Amino acid sequence: VGVEFAGAGFGAMLREPAWVWASGGQSFQPLLMPRGPIQPVAELTEEQLGAAIALADLIPDGAVSGPTSPRELAIRRFGLAMGRAEPAEAVVDYTVALEALFLDGSDLGEARRRFALNGAVFAATSQAERKRIYDELSNIYLARSLMVHGVSPSASRTRKVHANIGTIRDQAREIARSSLRKALTSGWPNEESFVRALLDDVPADP
Repeated sequence: VGVEFAGAGFGAMLREPAWVWASGGQSFQPLLMPRGPIQPVAELTEEQLGAAIALADLIPDGAVSGPTSPRELAIRRFGLAMGRAEPAEAVVDYTVALEALFLDGSDLGEARRRFALNGAVFAATSQAERKRIYDELSNIYLARSLMVHGVSPSASRTRKVHANIGTIRDQAREIARSSLRKALTSGWPNEESFVRALLDDVPADP
């Protein structure tokens, strides 16, 4: 719902406590606890808390314990990214989450362009916002490719990515957060919906 992880120290609980289980047993499923820089404590209003509970009810169980679909993987990798202390590692996780969301069912040819186009038409809330999100998603995809494959169009682009990796991480986090929230509450996108949105954006012939 857009509220940052907060707390007085680093998250340390990596297993569910024994009292969760009536039999007294212990779960071996790790909890997604924040392990990066801690944000200032934020008080939730009753409305925000209700929204968080309603959103949590929409998250499939497999998204936490063992994702078996692109949708579940998108949610899990977003959660993992939120706990990364290193921006470059977070960018990789956020990009995987966004790929699972924006490329599900798509032809993988020209993946970077499809990633940015599909993401822009889904994540933007206005026509003016589409170009900005398209450019940000293009840079996010490039940064992930550089981190994982060491591939970049030029040395100057490589230096620019490294110099701005924190900003790229923040952009990826915000697009992933708003897009996943929209997908959970309003419906998951697919290739047909991406194509329809892109066609609707083409000006009619005079």
